[in-house]
Parts: sequence; structure tokens; C-alpha cells
Amino acid sequence: MRRGTERIMTGRTDRSDADDERAIVVGGGYAGVTAANRLARHGARPLLVTARPHFVERIRLHRVASADRPHARVPFDALLRPDVELLVATVARVDAADRRIVLDSGAERPFGALVLAVGSGARTVSSGVHCVDDESHAERLAGALRDRPDAVVTVVGPGATGVELACALADSGRRVRLARAARLAADHHGRALAARLTSLGVALLDDDVPPVAAAGDLVVDATGLAIPALAHDSGLPVDDRGRVVVDRSLRVHGVERVYAAGDAILVDGPGTAHLRPACASAIPLGTAVADVIARGRPRDAVPGYAARCLDLGDGHGRVQFVSRTDRLLPFAVGGRLGGIGKEAICRFTLRWMRAGAPSPLPSWPTSRTGALARTTAGA
Repeated sequence: MRRGTERIMTGRTDRSDADDERAIVVGGGYAGVTAANRLARHGARPLLVTARPHFVERIRLHRVASADRPHARVPFDALLRPDVELLVATVARVDAADRRIVLDSGAERPFGALVLAVGSGARTVSSGVHCVDDESHAERLAGALRDRPDAVVTVVGPGATGVELACALADSGRRVRLARAARLAADHHGRALAARLTSLGVALLDDDVPPVAAAGDLVVDATGLAIPALAHDSGLPVDDRGRVVVDRSLRVHGVERVYAAGDAILVDGPGTAHLRPACASAIPLGTAVADVIARGRPRDAVPGYAARCLDLGDGHGRVQFVSRTDRLLPFAVGGRLGGIGKEAICRFTLRWMRAGAPSPLPSWPTSRTGALARTTAGA
């Protein structure tokens, strides 16, 4: 039997003392995979529970939507260390008091420590509107584009996802409009992105122009992400967006042995407003939460940043350097060299996850004690 198949289990119910003390990671995204591999590096045998049988490179989904890539899937067998056990299942509820997770099948798994790394994902959008929040939505958009070769595409949202998608579609020969683009003029980084979009023929629409599409055209909503309801439904402390509230050591407030990392968290306290949902946050957070659990003591786990990196089509890209609190610095690498940098970071992201370690990129102290937080640089 292949090693990857051996890892995939379906709800055994026998229980041992070792199970009671086992670390469980819920979520097979950037933070969850990194946390599980990092725990294995510390000598643990963690269980990774995820609804998908494969990892999805979300930083590639705009290329799936534009049909430049057939998919963004990576087999878990290529990512997980041998001591990580994989369970493909959906967690319905966390029973923090009894230290167990309940699967949608009704099966239960006890834990000694739990990491919630459920990330962010697909939102509910209006009928006829597309998005690229997850694999299925990106593939659906790719299919719609194949079916409507002459359709004009209006992308709503000038964030990293919207800009990368607009560039990829324009590079493939599509007529593209980017709505709410006026805010790109707010800083030198945005103005550079606007110039690249214009050079590709993307029409930039001001904020007050409604993104109305003609019959047969397509609209893509790239304005945000949704947070899964698991933490809320389990009675854990969450904010008004459903993000679980943690301290600077990524411990869930008021709940013993339960931790969280990735997009679906709110780190309580000063000096955390710069955190953004991205693999650039998820990988160092996954590393840090595993270290906190393995070492049995708190640490300042709030990461700093080094750069924002974007794929701008036709081999072009932009690596915009930032301070650890994500403020723009007056340095950037653009054009084809920027594209090489962006692609290198995308490829190395998988290596950093396999290693269960943050990236070797230089970064800035997270606190006055001088602790470093290294990051991948992504959208």
C-alpha cells in the first residue's frame, strides 16, 4: 500500500491513552500543514484532519481560473512528513471541555492539544457572479470563460486577488475591467499596479462606477473571504466576523489546550493590526503555534512581513518590500525580474511547508525582545 493511502483513515473509534494526549490539527491549508509538519519535527505524531484529500495552492487559483494551469492541487503525500497522520473528514464541532473533536460522521477523536487552522474560503455570492475563493469556484470560472470566449470580464476588487486575476485574464487575451480601481492611486505600489494593468489593456473603473455587466458578460467578486463557522458553532470566543480570538501565543482565550493559526484568527492585543490573511501570515503562524505546543510555554508568535508579491501576467511580477508591520517601503522589484521573484517564492512556499519551518527570507523583529518572525511573501 502506498504511504499516502496509509495516511488516509476514516473514523476509527478505538481509543488509547496516547490518543488522549495527541495533538490534532484541523485544516489542511498553509497554516495547518506547516503546524503538523513542525509538530512532527518536534517528535510528535500529530493528526491532520482536513476535508479535502489534497492540498490546494490558493496563490495559484487565479491561474486556474484563466486556464493557464489545469489545477492547483498538491498531493498530501508530497507535503506531509512521515509522522503526520492524515484523516480526510469534516469536523462538525469542537468539544473543548472534554477535549475532543466531533466529525460529521458522528465519530469522535480526543486530543491533548488542538490547533484550529480552518483558514478562509468560499463566500456566498449573488447568482451569476463568480469568485476565485477556492478550487471549485476557480474551476467554475474557467469553465464559464471557455463557454463564453467573447465575454467581457468585470473583476470587482483591487486587492491582490483582483489584480492578479485581471492581469492573468488580460494576458490571455480577454477584455477585462477592474472595478473600484480608484483606490490603487493611494500609494506608489498601487500606482505601479495600475500602470501594469493599463499596459495590458485592463479598463480601470472608478469606485462610483457600478460593475454592471452586459448580457453574456461575466462578473467576478474579488472583494473578500469567508470564515468557516466551526469556532462559532463550537462556542469558542469569536469576533463579529467569526474569527476565533487568541492571545499573542495563539492560545484561544479562556480555553485550555486549544490554539488557532491562519486566516481565521484575531490576535488580541496591541501591535497586531497589521496581520492580513495570506500564506505570508499562515506559514509563520503555523510554525509558531507548533513551537508553543511542543515547548509548553508561551512565546510572542505575531509575525512580521518582508514583502508583498504579485503575479502580473506574461512573466511579469512585483515584489514590493514592506516593514514588519506591512508598511510600504520605497523599494520594489518589478517587470520580469519581479515575476521571477514571485514564482520563486511560490515554489519555495511548498518547501517551507514540508520543512515545517518559516522561510529564510530576512524580516523584522516582532517585539522589543528581538524575536524574529520570518515570512513567505504572498498575496
